[in-house]
Amino acid sequence: MIVSDLGRQARCTRTMTTQRPKRVLFLILYMLCMGCVVAAGTAAMIQGAPDLEAKVVGINELVPGADVTLPIVLSNVASMASEQKTGTNTAYDSLIAIGVKVTPHGGDGALVIKSDAIMVGDIAPGEQKQFDVYATIRQDAAPGVYNLPLTISYTYVGSTVEYKFESVQMLYRSEERVITAPITIAESVQVGLQSVSAESLNIGHEGIVILEIENTGYGTGYNTVAHYYTADGSPLASVDGTAFIGTFAPGQKEKLSFKLKVDSVAEPKEYPGGLVLEYFDSSGLSHTTDPRMFGVQVGEKLTFEIIDNQISIHPGETKTFEIEVVNTGVTTAHGAQAKASVLIPFTGVHDRYSLGDLGAGETVSAKFTIAVDAQAVAKSYKMDVFVRYKDDLGNSRVSDAMGITVDVIKRTGLDAFLHNMELMSVVVGLIVILLYGIYTVRKDKAEE
Repeated sequence: MIVSDLGRQARCTRTMTTQRPKRVLFLILYMLCMGCVVAAGTAAMIQGAPDLEAKVVGINELVPGADVTLPIVLSNVASMASEQKTGTNTAYDSLIAIGVKVTPHGGDGALVIKSDAIMVGDIAPGEQKQFDVYATIRQDAAPGVYNLPLTISYTYVGSTVEYKFESVQMLYRSEERVITAPITIAESVQVGLQSVSAESLNIGHEGIVILEIENTGYGTGYNTVAHYYTADGSPLASVDGTAFIGTFAPGQKEKLSFKLKVDSVAEPKEYPGGLVLEYFDSSGLSHTTDPRMFGVQVGEKLTFEIIDNQISIHPGETKTFEIEVVNTGVTTAHGAQAKASVLIPFTGVHDRYSLGDLGAGETVSAKFTIAVDAQAVAKSYKMDVFVRYKDDLGNSRVSDAMGITVDVIKRTGLDAFLHNMELMSVVVGLIVILLYGIYTVRKDKAEE
């Protein structure tokens, strides 16, 4: 048994002697590897990161309802005072915002954003980049300070690994966050259009456009003046396109009238019109509202028609004839008067006739008396008849010419004989002589 124990001890001693070199070798290799790692590089966190701020420049206050271009300045306000050396690298690299992208949003609802995402580029500490955001201020936006949200995304150096031989590896981080740019919406006068109507606004006439408006804004206008305007090339022209309102408070309603003239080449349809208000605010500053557009309906031209427009007359005759005049327009002709345009070989004996107020669709008879020269050539002549009247605004108007046909016809047969004065004179003379001869003969016989 003693021999056996001694044998086992001897084997263990040999085993330990055999394995010790392996453990030592493993330990040496591990230390070499760790030394290589230490020698290869050391990781160092870089303190500091980009710090971006935004603001709107060049615009003090915005007006509801306006389309605006907002110039935005994006600044990197990260401080370089805290930069720390990390081997050959500095913290300055970590303060650069790389590949900045900005996406604007409507935020609290005062703005309707029309711009997509905007690529701004790199922004180093102390640098600024400017870009434009296109938006519409909502018509019902209340005055006050609002924030324009901007989602910004970029990358920056979050850490480095420094190697021997002055080699540095940059480790980047991505960042996305929301910053805001404050904007101010001012108190202002806003034009709410309640209704549009027209009176006597017909082709070739002057008429009235009536607008009912309301101040739907939050500001009061002082010494407010309303201006009506028409588009270029429009057949509508302002005769009196200005109306004074005075103080125009929020919620206040006004009825405005503007006098317009419609060109004779216009068509019966809607034409665009516009309204702007000029006013002073409580600080005495002058403002002009955005144009408010609307349609203005132009009615048919006031026209007339003649029924039974053909008459006949003999040379040398004076004749009274009657025609029927119809108002074929859509409005009343006030104090209408028909007038015949009498030219040679005719003479007007009574060439005017009063028609009175002639409503739309009404018919009235007009009587004229004319004379024609005895030497007039027998043929058809054209005679024009006009209607003079006043429109609903009391303006004097003249209709287009309406033609009537006057046929001069020579007399024939007994009628010609009876109306031939020279021949009748000769005949009468002969009859007188004949009668006198008969009378003389009978007298002589009676005396015998």
